[in-house]
Amino acid sequence: MKTGFLDMYKYLPVAALVIGIIVVFFAGDVYRYPCQDPVNWSTPECEPPTCTASATCPANLVTMNGETVSAEELAAMVAEIEASQAAVGIKPAVPATEEQPLYEEVQ
Repeated sequence: MKTGFLDMYKYLPVAALVIGIIVVFFAGDVYRYPCQDPVNWSTPECEPPTCTASATCPANLVTMNGETVSAEELAAMVAEIEASQAAVGIKPAVPATEEQPLYEEVQ
């Protein structure tokens, strides 16, 4: 009976590794602040002056190589990424709504 019990612990690290990889692979995007998520950039809570007091504006939260990126630069980067994704036929990760489509479908 002891050998069966000890054999169980031999495979425990392998099982933990497989479960960890599965969890990381299927985990969605997690943002610490709502305004870090590009989907929320146009919401009233992520636009000045509402976000200025708490320093949660997208320009305050999103940085590139440790430097703060302006809202215009962020919008340009998102537009460039969406254009390149549309060019190769990649659909958006976040489902678009009729009111606010991320970009048009590629035919």
